[in-house]
Amino acid sequence: MKNQDFNKMTISARRTLKSLNGALTELLTTKPLEKISIQELCDLAMISRGTFYNYFDDKYDLLNYNWKQIQLEIDPQYTHDMELISYGEYIHLFLKNFIVYLSKERDTYQMILSNNSNSIFSSNMYDYIDKQILLKLNNSKIHKNKEGIPLELLSSIYASTILAVANWWIKSEEKYTEEDVYSFFTQMIETKNKIV
Repeated sequence: MKNQDFNKMTISARRTLKSLNGALTELLTTKPLEKISIQELCDLAMISRGTFYNYFDDKYDLLNYNWKQIQLEIDPQYTHDMELISYGEYIHLFLKNFIVYLSKERDTYQMILSNNSNSIFSSNMYDYIDKQILLKLNNSKIHKNKEGIPLELLSSIYASTILAVANWWIKSEEKYTEEDVYSFFTQMIETKNKIV
């Protein structure tokens, strides 16, 4: 997103961003990201192309804004007092928040993933999650990498595990509860946490 301070935005600007974000999500449920045009986004959001370009460089910039909005809902950095939690607790809170979010948005993400499983959307999602985890690992005061594993590899493993379980759960029948999925996550991550 172009240099915009969300806290200083007008109500109209916030409404425009919300409308564009909603339009992107809606279009992703029907087609791959690569086939979505700026004009389609603008028509669905009921704004002009000029207005779109006031906020974003392209649809990938809008997609990154979309990830940031989801992050505000699920990242413990924004939902909890970070001074009080360790990195291990952070990962567990992130997973719980992520599962609750996916549970609420399951139908939407089933459609999005069915249209975008092999597209730039999936790699962009992985890159965003990987980057955020690496940032948290690098900034964690409590983090201790006892085995000397490069943080880039560790963040990649976490991101891959998170996305693999999320994709599996979204595509599976609804026989697994949020608690089941959290348990699966923690069992897989626990092995990795021994080095964190």
